[in-house]
Order: sequence, then structure tokens, then C-alpha cells
Amino acid sequence: MVHRGPVDRFGQGNVTHTGLDASFVDEGLHVLIDGAPNSTEFAQLLLDKLTDVFTKYTKSDDFQMCVNSPQVAGEIKVKLVQGIAAAHQAVVPSFGGVSAAASVGIAIIHRHPKDAIARLHVINVGNTKTIVVRRQEIVFESASLMLGFHRPLRVPSVPPNSSPHSPPAQPTMLYEMYQLEAGDIVVSCTDGVTDNLYANEIIETIQVVSKYRNASWDWVAQEIAQVAANRVDQPLNRQSPFAKEAAGELYRSIDLDTELLGRYASLLRQDVNLTKTALFRNTNTRQGDDFPLDQLAQWAKAIVGTADDATVVISTI
Repeated sequence: MVHRGPVDRFGQGNVTHTGLDASFVDEGLHVLIDGAPNSTEFAQLLLDKLTDVFTKYTKSDDFQMCVNSPQVAGEIKVKLVQGIAAAHQAVVPSFGGVSAAASVGIAIIHRHPKDAIARLHVINVGNTKTIVVRRQEIVFESASLMLGFHRPLRVPSVPPNSSPHSPPAQPTMLYEMYQLEAGDIVVSCTDGVTDNLYANEIIETIQVVSKYRNASWDWVAQEIAQVAANRVDQPLNRQSPFAKEAAGELYRSIDLDTELLGRYASLLRQDVNLTKTALFRNTNTRQGDDFPLDQLAQWAKAIVGTADDATVVISTI
């Protein structure tokens, strides 16, 4: 059951908790947290600290009157470090120690005070996703920061260098900027959405729901999350985006081995959603052990989706 009710805890914007997901959205700020298993409390703590840091910054003159986009980018990176450090300082042992972790996604819309051009700043630690929909097309997809396939980088509840006499370790992060246009729709979501919905399904849901009289963007966001939850049992043409990407990862792992290509040939030919776009753009650091080929094959041939919490937040230009 997906809990989608917004809970106002900051006096502005909406906060939503969906299982291990936690999110905050207002007109120009998205904060998205996707907790690892047994990390619900840490995910909520990260949301509190990061929302506090970024709401103060985005309401400040330093942000609103800034004419230098690289300066905004630098400040966003600094604020992310500050918010994570504040969460680390507040961690208590009951949060699970090093076993607690979460992916973090921040999306900020900055309107230049002189030329009125809006720019989207996105910063990721892990596999949250931000897309820009323009005239029924996805024109921008943020990259996820991954250790390997299905292994997102996450912020741990205890930093790698936790000595009280040493400076905190800088979190690895991925930053991108994109210039927006009037009418653009900015959508941020967790992998419970992108694992189960193709790009065209997200666009179609936006088109259909937004046509209803008095439809709010919060309603559109909730419907995208609900469609993603429904797709877990019935993926498009019985092949989820996650299964499609697992097949792609399997192929990339064996493309120089003719014997293995022969073994998995029938599976690799079964791409029934060849023309559909899965939102899996990423920067893959290739750290640690990848999944064995048989596990990739099992995921690739699954005819159901991936059960996970699905959270969506939306802003418009």
C-alpha cells in the first residue's frame, strides 16, 4: 500500500513519507531521500537536515540575487556537505550504525535576476532521478551515481572517517545543470518509479491527469507514483524497465565472450520493449563486486516489476 499523503512539517511545501522514501517539495526545491533497508529513521533525519539547509539557502538573497550560475553550483555542493554533516552529528546508535544509508537527490530551480532565465541544478548521491518534460518529450534526465548495476552509491549514517579529531570526509556527488524554458515540467522520483515505468508512461500519465479540471501537480505526482506501483504486477508487455536494463547489463558483461553470448542468446533477443526508453542514465564507478551472470539473467527474464517505494515530486516553470 502506497502512502501518498503530504505532511506539512516545515511551514511551507509538502513532506511525504512512503516507506523508506522521504521527500520535500516547494516551488523551486526538490529534496528526495531513498533509504536502504532498515534505514527509515536515517532517511527521515537526512530529509530534515537537508531541507532545513536548502530552504534557508533558496530563500536567501545570496541565492535569489546571484547572477553567477557556477557560484550557485558551488554553494549547492557546500550546502549538501553541511546538511549531511548535520545528519551525521544527530545520528544515534539505534539508527543501525553503518547499516543505515540512503540515496540523496536535490533539484533546485534558480531564476537569473537579470535575464529571467531559469536553470535547473541537480545533485545526486545514488539513484534518485530528475527529468525535464518539454512539449511531451523528456529533454533532460539526470544521471544516477552508481557503484555498479543495481548498486547505488549512498550516504552512510556513519561517515567513513568518523574520528572526532579528523575533518569529515567529503561525500562523492554528481552535479549537473540544465537550462529551462517556460512550460517545462520538472519531475523528481525514486527508483521505485524508474524501475517500473518507461519514459513514455510517465509522459502519458502527465498528459492524461493534467487535463482533468482542477488537477493539481501534486495530484499528477501522486498518480505517477500509483501507476508505478500498479506496474509492479503488470509491467508494460511483461518487461519492466529494470528487466530491460538487466538484460542490457548482461550483454555488456559478456559481449566479448562468444560462448556466453550463445548461452544467453535467446534471452537477449526477447526485448519486447525495444522502442521504449528506460530512465537508467548513470555514472558507473565500477566499485566492488558486480552481480553474477545468472542473477542478471534471472532479473532480465522476470515478467513482474520491482517492488519498491515510489515517490514523485513535480514543479513547473
